[in-house]
Amino acid sequence: MQFARELKASAWTVDGIAALLADCPQPFERSQLYSTVTESKFIDESLRCSEFRAIKQHPALFDACDKLLAEVTAGDPLNDFYLLRSDVTHIVYKVRCRILALLVG
Repeated sequence: MQFARELKASAWTVDGIAALLADCPQPFERSQLYSTVTESKFIDESLRCSEFRAIKQHPALFDACDKLLAEVTAGDPLNDFYLLRSDVTHIVYKVRCRILALLVG
C-alpha cells in the first residue's frame, strides 16, 4: 500500500510530545459540526463526541513535532512532511459506551 506505512519513531519523541501536550495550559473546546442548510455551526454529541484546541504558540511542542516529522520523512522515500506552526490542532476523541440489554422472555 502506498499510503499506509509503519513508523518506528524514537520513544523519546513520542513520549516527549505526549508530555508537552499534557502540560499545555490551553483549554479544550467542544467540537462542532457545520450545517449547510442553516450555514451555522452546532454541537451535537450524539454525532460527534470530541474536543479540540487550536495551538498557535508552543515552541517546545513544535520543535518536538519537527523532530518526529523528520523521522517520518527519513523513512518515507516518496514524501516529505512539514509542520505548519500556525495550524496545529490537538483533537481528543471520546468513546461513549452504550449498553443495550435485550431481554428475551
